[in-house]
Amino acid sequence: MRRTLSYRLVDGIGRTFHRRGLVKLGLDPDELCAEAQRRVGLNDFGEDDFRRPLQMLVRCLGEEATLTFVGRLFAREVLIQKLINRLLLTDSLRRHPEILEVDIRAPIFITGLPRTGTTLLHRLMAQDPSLRHLQMWEVWQPAPPPDPDTYRADPRRSKRAYNNSDAPGMLGRLCALEDWLIGRETVQKRQAAHWVEMSEPEECQLLFMNSFLSQEFVLFFADAIPSYIMWLLDQELTAAYMYYRRQLQLLTWKFPNQRLLLKSPMHLQGMDALFRVFPDATVLWTHRDPRSVVPSWCSLNRIDGEIYNDACPDGVRRLGQTVLEWLGREMDRALRLLPGLPSERIVHLSYRALVAATVPFVLDLRGRLGLRADQATEERMRNWMSHDGKQSRGVHRYQAGSFGLDDEVVDERFSSYRRAFAGQL
Repeated sequence: MRRTLSYRLVDGIGRTFHRRGLVKLGLDPDELCAEAQRRVGLNDFGEDDFRRPLQMLVRCLGEEATLTFVGRLFAREVLIQKLINRLLLTDSLRRHPEILEVDIRAPIFITGLPRTGTTLLHRLMAQDPSLRHLQMWEVWQPAPPPDPDTYRADPRRSKRAYNNSDAPGMLGRLCALEDWLIGRETVQKRQAAHWVEMSEPEECQLLFMNSFLSQEFVLFFADAIPSYIMWLLDQELTAAYMYYRRQLQLLTWKFPNQRLLLKSPMHLQGMDALFRVFPDATVLWTHRDPRSVVPSWCSLNRIDGEIYNDACPDGVRRLGQTVLEWLGREMDRALRLLPGLPSERIVHLSYRALVAATVPFVLDLRGRLGLRADQATEERMRNWMSHDGKQSRGVHRYQAGSFGLDDEVVDERFSSYRRAFAGQL
């Protein structure tokens, strides 16, 4: 990525200020916690099980990442904001203990490897008003609990509201200046790869960031923290899913009688914990040929990674190897878990079939899930495809060879998956 003049100026001046001790960019966990407490005037983070993954994450950011000044500032502010989320969640539960009585009944989870149509499926199914999807602003800042009376006017819906303190905050200012800092071309590439808006349905894995156990951190920094993602793929996630459930209870407290529609590729590695915490859940597992999945995911990671990290020799090929092993291990774990999961609660879906006839495919799926046939919902889906679908956001272009990969290498790494789901690929 060719950096804009504005980025180079901000980064250069920032590095100078940092060297002279004029800007605080420390990533010490205790100092981050203290800063979060200072900003909102609260002290209780809840259970302490977040501290170990936070320590692992900041260690990898310090030892492995090659963060620019902007990248380090962004990392610090994101970590503080997630700690603020914990403080506000604990405070909300203290004020309203009845939130913990909310019943999360028969939630629907969409998962699969990234780039397998999960976003398309999620946003189409979210056109059904009887299903409660979570918008970007809700998963970014879940507390205090959203209220249907003020939902559309909630200030968290603004792109500038990227942190939870009363002041706009450095993170908010960075996001507000995004186009100016990184350039319109890079913003357009990112939106073509994965369109994000504060008031659109978004991945619930952002809620796992508040436990510091989330692949979302890796997406921010690409292959700059490979030890963190490999460590994450080995973690037992039941406690994280319990904390995630608590956040869902808060988010649905004032929205009764709506079935939750949730989506994240990360659920693939945690399906044992998912069914342990949500035994009546339904999982929709999307499948696509890894030959397309791997380079597409490399490309998206490269876009964000180059924003926040200095370039390093052979960085693009290293990214290819990291992503190949990351997704390979994630699928290996899912295949190991599969025999012990309730097969009647998992629906396997083909990406090829989804994109070949998208709206009819989703309408048929709704029938299989027992969702009521609804002409208005069908019209909303068709309208979304016409006006908000990916085709209106640009084309995401990628090639495996750009990342030092080829079909043979990808096929070998995913050989078990290809055998198990040949009919879906």
